[in-house]
Amino acid sequence: MLTEYRDDETFTLIGRCVVTDQIIRIILPRTELFRYCLNPNRSIDAFESIKDDRDLREFLISGISPAGWQKMWGNNDE
Repeated sequence: MLTEYRDDETFTLIGRCVVTDQIIRIILPRTELFRYCLNPNRSIDAFESIKDDRDLREFLISGISPAGWQKMWGNNDE
């Protein structure tokens, strides 16, 4: 995962899905990224701005994008 600093006090995290090789970009406030880096437990809860986005949180946890989950497990909406 790469980070790119933006002029508006945010960072863009850039990574590839481990299943599809798709590039995913997640924009996070600088303060949240620093809180995560300074936390010895590295809790995903440091990213308050994406707490309601299951897809982005899952990508940060597992490295698998929504398309990757679909490829691996199919449609699970039933």
